[in-house]
Amino acid sequence: MPDELTTEYDIHNANLLGEMFDFRQPARGTPLRSGLETVGRYYSDQLSGKGNPIISACQQNYSVLFTDGYWSGGDNLQTAAIQDEDGDGSK
Repeated sequence: MPDELTTEYDIHNANLLGEMFDFRQPARGTPLRSGLETVGRYYSDQLSGKGNPIISACQQNYSVLFTDGYWSGGDNLQTAAIQDEDGDGSK
Protein backbone atom coordinates (compact mmCIF):
# COMPACT_ATOMS: atom_id res chain seq x y z
CA MET A 1 0.00 0.00 0.00
CA PRO A 2 1.60 3.35 -1.05
CA ASP A 3 1.98 5.93 1.66
CA GLU A 4 -0.05 9.14 1.54
CA LEU A 5 2.92 11.34 0.57
CA THR A 6 3.77 9.20 -2.48
CA THR A 7 0.17 9.33 -3.63
CA GLU A 8 0.10 13.13 -3.33
CA TYR A 9 3.26 13.41 -5.47
CA ASP A 10 1.82 11.03 -8.05
CA ILE A 11 -1.37 13.09 -8.32
CA HIS A 12 0.59 16.36 -8.41
CA ASN A 13 2.94 15.08 -11.14
CA ALA A 14 0.07 13.73 -13.23
CA ASN A 15 -1.77 17.08 -12.97
CA LEU A 16 1.38 19.05 -13.84
CA LEU A 17 2.15 16.89 -16.88
CA GLY A 18 -1.46 17.12 -18.01
CA GLU A 19 -1.37 20.93 -17.85
CA MET A 20 1.94 21.06 -19.70
CA PHE A 21 0.76 18.81 -22.52
CA ASP A 22 -2.57 20.64 -22.82
CA PHE A 23 -0.96 24.10 -23.02
CA ARG A 24 -1.02 25.64 -26.50
CA GLN A 25 1.69 28.24 -27.02
CA PRO A 26 0.65 31.01 -29.41
CA ALA A 27 2.82 31.16 -32.54
CA ARG A 28 5.26 33.99 -31.88
CA GLY A 29 8.45 32.60 -33.32
CA THR A 30 11.39 31.35 -31.30
CA PRO A 31 12.68 34.15 -29.04
CA LEU A 32 15.92 32.43 -28.01
CA ARG A 33 18.13 35.47 -27.69
CA SER A 34 15.56 37.62 -25.95
CA GLY A 35 14.69 34.75 -23.62
CA LEU A 36 18.30 34.21 -22.64
CA GLU A 37 18.78 37.96 -22.33
CA THR A 38 15.95 38.02 -19.79
CA VAL A 39 17.63 35.20 -17.86
CA GLY A 40 20.90 37.16 -17.85
CA ARG A 41 19.12 40.29 -16.66
CA TYR A 42 17.49 38.24 -13.89
CA TYR A 43 20.83 36.87 -12.67
CA SER A 44 22.36 40.35 -12.92
CA ASP A 45 19.55 41.75 -10.73
CA GLN A 46 18.38 44.04 -13.54
CA LEU A 47 14.70 43.05 -13.53
CA SER A 48 12.76 45.50 -11.42
CA GLY A 49 10.84 43.98 -8.57
CA LYS A 50 12.23 40.46 -8.95
CA GLY A 51 14.97 40.67 -6.32
CA ASN A 52 18.51 39.36 -6.63
CA PRO A 53 18.51 35.55 -6.94
CA ILE A 54 22.22 35.35 -6.07
CA ILE A 55 22.55 35.18 -2.30
CA SER A 56 25.80 33.22 -1.98
CA ALA A 57 29.06 33.13 -3.94
CA CYS A 58 28.98 29.32 -4.19
CA GLN A 59 25.26 29.04 -4.93
CA GLN A 60 24.28 26.95 -7.95
CA ASN A 61 21.90 28.54 -10.46
CA TYR A 62 20.36 27.02 -13.56
CA SER A 63 18.54 28.10 -16.66
CA VAL A 64 16.73 25.56 -18.79
CA LEU A 65 16.19 26.35 -22.46
CA PHE A 66 13.74 24.42 -24.59
CA THR A 67 13.95 25.09 -28.29
CA ASP A 68 12.78 23.84 -31.65
CA GLY A 69 16.26 24.67 -32.99
CA TYR A 70 15.28 27.83 -34.82
CA TRP A 71 15.64 31.50 -34.02
CA SER A 72 13.10 33.84 -35.53
CA GLY A 73 14.98 37.11 -35.00
CA GLY A 74 17.20 38.97 -37.42
CA ASP A 75 20.88 39.80 -37.05
CA ASN A 76 20.19 43.32 -35.78
CA LEU A 77 19.85 43.21 -32.01
CA GLN A 78 18.22 46.07 -30.19
CA THR A 79 20.37 45.46 -27.14
CA ALA A 80 24.07 45.46 -26.41
CA ALA A 81 23.61 42.74 -23.77
CA ILE A 82 24.74 39.98 -26.15
CA GLN A 83 28.44 40.47 -26.81
CA ASP A 84 31.36 38.43 -28.16
CA GLU A 85 32.52 37.75 -24.59
CA ASP A 86 35.12 35.10 -25.45
CA GLY A 87 36.54 36.96 -28.47
CA ASP A 88 35.96 34.15 -30.97
CA GLY A 89 34.10 36.40 -33.42
CA SER A 90 30.67 34.89 -32.60
CA LYS A 91 27.94 36.14 -30.32
